[in-house]
Amino acid sequence: MTDMVDPPHCEDSDVFLEKWTFVRYLVLGSIMLIRAFKIKAQGAEQAEEEPKDLPFRDHPNLTRAMNKSNIIVSIALALCLFVQSEGVGLAIYFGVSALLDNATIYLIPNVQFCEYVVQVAIYSMAMVTFLPNVFISFLLQRSWYDQGEWYGKKAAFVLLMVFVSMVSFGIRLLLVYKLGWDDFIDSQLHDFPWKVWAAIVLPPVVDALQTLLLIVAGTHSASPYEVLPPSPASDVKCEAANLLQSSPASDVKCEAANMLQSSPASGVKS
Repeated sequence: MTDMVDPPHCEDSDVFLEKWTFVRYLVLGSIMLIRAFKIKAQGAEQAEEEPKDLPFRDHPNLTRAMNKSNIIVSIALALCLFVQSEGVGLAIYFGVSALLDNATIYLIPNVQFCEYVVQVAIYSMAMVTFLPNVFISFLLQRSWYDQGEWYGKKAAFVLLMVFVSMVSFGIRLLLVYKLGWDDFIDSQLHDFPWKVWAAIVLPPVVDALQTLLLIVAGTHSASPYEVLPPSPASDVKCEAANLLQSSPASDVKCEAANMLQSSPASGVKS
């Protein structure tokens, strides 16, 4: 490890850094709030009796309650729909990863580096180690979670995402602490005058990118607001219409029309 360590001088910067921790949650909450407003607007267009589009048709009671509630309650219910549809991978990843990140940065003492070094090191490496979660959400969320059952693939998807989030965090710590990424970051920030502000700005930027990528991954295969395919009842109606069109009665009508066209009266008129 490098000799450029300054734990005795970290107290002021650590306190200042912790005061700005809320910024990352503000960014994350803002993105989720925007998605909730979009879901609320889409839900208002659904039929009251039987919603036809995803994710509303999977949660008809929640959709009806959202449409009938005031703005505060309806947004809260829209967030519930978001977490149970396109935001499920996002909720699992941040529920696991954010808890472990904060515990590592703020609760576990670091005798060598200041918190701003640890924060920059962990969040810069997080942009790489979180990618397995994106791939799993991209490949499996639609078929396992959206179309699965809780006693089958849906629960398996949740457990898999939790497991991969924990494994990716462990790999992140290995890369940061054992392979010297924290040492490299400390050497880069040591003489940088805005190093604490860099540690304040980086987590919200990383969180925003991760949030958008996980949402896109969760909705890549088809729009979450797709229209239902024709029901069996409509197929029966179409088949009945075809039968009527090809019925003997229609053939009789066509034959009668042909006889009229070739009758003597028609010849006199012409």
